[in-house]
Amino acid sequence: MAIIETSRRGVSREITINIVVGLVVAIVSGIIIWAATREDGWFSGKEKLTYRANYIEGFQSISKRYGFLEVVLRNSGRKTSPTSRIFIKFSDGTTIIERKANLSSGLPVTETDDKSKGAVIDFVAPILAAGEEFTTSILFEGAQSVRPEIVVKNDNGLAEENNSKENKSISMLTIVPIVMALVCVILTYIFLANVVRKKLFVQQSLNNTAFLFLQKKMVNEAVDLLRNELLRSGFSQYELANYALALGLSGDHSSSERMFQLAEWWAFKGHAKAVVLYNKATLMIAQGNAEDARPLVTAALRISRRPILEYMEISDYMKDAGFKEADF
Repeated sequence: MAIIETSRRGVSREITINIVVGLVVAIVSGIIIWAATREDGWFSGKEKLTYRANYIEGFQSISKRYGFLEVVLRNSGRKTSPTSRIFIKFSDGTTIIERKANLSSGLPVTETDDKSKGAVIDFVAPILAAGEEFTTSILFEGAQSVRPEIVVKNDNGLAEENNSKENKSISMLTIVPIVMALVCVILTYIFLANVVRKKLFVQQSLNNTAFLFLQKKMVNEAVDLLRNELLRSGFSQYELANYALALGLSGDHSSSERMFQLAEWWAFKGHAKAVVLYNKATLMIAQGNAEDARPLVTAALRISRRPILEYMEISDYMKDAGFKEADF
């Protein structure tokens, strides 16, 4: 009887192993077939250029109107693409405030700004490897009634815009890799989000960049960014504290004081309170009152020591005052 039971357990174990191995083989085979049979699949041997254009218009200040355009070109094929170009032409009356272009590989990008034809920029990448992205970002000023003219191409033809939604049937061979990729993306997002929160303690936004500008005495640039942030999403206690500092550094002491009062009312505890104290100390140092600023820095460090020390490391004002970690 024991021999029969042992034999049955052995057969059951073997069946289970075969089922598991079969499932693994089926999943792996499905992924390989899915990837190999796509137009831009692993074995296609072609370049496939697609791009997306993100166009935002409507940043409005008292006397100016701003817009933002981002164009991302991707080679999703398996072959390196020859010279790739992103040509952008804005309507008359548009002024380009800031622009940048980069390849994910880090190779240099050339650009031509043809002022004789109005606001026209031609970005050129020498090569675009398989899987690589070519990204351009432009901040512009002026009324833009229609979307700018965008032409994306390489030496072999035009790229395909992928903003449109296509109706495609979904098979199991498509679902498997999508689900696996989705799980990886979610886990990566959770990990990176936690890292960013621990590092910055604030939401990623124009406000973070403005705060860094203030540490390096780039006051006018910080004021512009914070005004754009106000129009885009409003202010939290962090933006109020940074805007108060920016106004004070720019000479508007009355508005700065009112903003600091609002920030102190809102940020009554935690890291937000530490940021308000740190910013008030920074303004005092800029005004020549370093010794009066020292107690505020000490109070900010008691609340949120590690991030405040990181801010002090990059702050030109703290360096001017001679404030170091060992002093606190």
